[in-house]
Amino acid sequence: MVQTLSTASPPPSPAPRGPSTARRALDIGRRVLLGLFGIFFFILGIQLIKDVSGLIGDIIQSLLGRFTDTPWHALSFGWLSAYAVLSGSPVAALALSFYATGSLTPETTYFMIMGSRLGAAFIVIVIGGVAVARGKPREKALAMGVLSFLVTYSIYLPAILFGWLLIRLRAHEWIQIPTPQPLLDLIDRFFDPLVARIVDFLPPILAFLAAAVAIYAGLALFDKAFGQREVQELKSPRMHRYLKHPAVAFTLGALVTLASTSVSLSFGLLVPLYMNGYIDRREIVPYMMGANITTFIDTLIAAFLYGGGIAANIVFIEMASVTLFSIIALAAYGPYNRAIDSAYMWIFHRNWALAGFMILLFAVPLALLFYF
Repeated sequence: MVQTLSTASPPPSPAPRGPSTARRALDIGRRVLLGLFGIFFFILGIQLIKDVSGLIGDIIQSLLGRFTDTPWHALSFGWLSAYAVLSGSPVAALALSFYATGSLTPETTYFMIMGSRLGAAFIVIVIGGVAVARGKPREKALAMGVLSFLVTYSIYLPAILFGWLLIRLRAHEWIQIPTPQPLLDLIDRFFDPLVARIVDFLPPILAFLAAAVAIYAGLALFDKAFGQREVQELKSPRMHRYLKHPAVAFTLGALVTLASTSVSLSFGLLVPLYMNGYIDRREIVPYMMGANITTFIDTLIAAFLYGGGIAANIVFIEMASVTLFSIIALAAYGPYNRAIDSAYMWIFHRNWALAGFMILLFAVPLALLFYF
């Protein structure tokens, strides 16, 4: 009797499952905790500056000197300061604190905040430079850095001039919306005991420096809470489809930066994604345009923590100016994108042009600071 061998195929292997519910809950909890700590330190820094501002106004004024005595000096000071700390948001928050102490006028405050935005993308160059030092191809590693500066400057330079015109017309005084006093009172009741202890323990200038560190730490924690999630989202095929539509990519960039409150993060995460082929250079331009608008959100929050009014209006004018010229560029996206791409190709196809571009990133703000 002959036995027949079964030809039935083995049962299919179970499909890989995603993270368990427990792991997802743990990840969400970690993000929420980091975000809450970020908010806590950010508000603590603002409250601490508010408390010591009256004690160190003269000291700040003497230290700033010519760095903020004219609009162009304030612009370059904010620009170079953003390079130094690899982020624009802490510098913008400090500009509002200088305004609160009376060390800056509305005009120089406007320019220092705008300068902080011009230097915010420098971290992308730094990340790319580290990749080049590790043997990565130069164009792949530096592409997002050069592109982010081209997009930022093409929008911000006309926006700065337009917003300056509004400031000269005193648009920041037309309608003033103060922060609701009950909200300020609630924040004061929660933070005043801790702020009082710090002020009693530290000399005023050290308390001010501690406030600056707290603001920086708060923003960094918020970045850490949301950064990795955005990287994973941008790797997905769904996002690749979204990025092919300029208006959708524009909205995506705005939302990513709104969630993380940092253009340094939303631009910086593009470097490894581009080097590994997850994104296309020509499709990421609208994403950068959108990110450059909502990057003001943390500065706007800081302005309302200072009481709103003129401080908030300065930030509103900056956001409105950048939004206006971003929409114009988006409406003429074909010619605009070709112009950006041509400038990009011209810089990378000539070694001297790339070197000159890098030099100009420092030469222009330094020239504004010392020769204008």
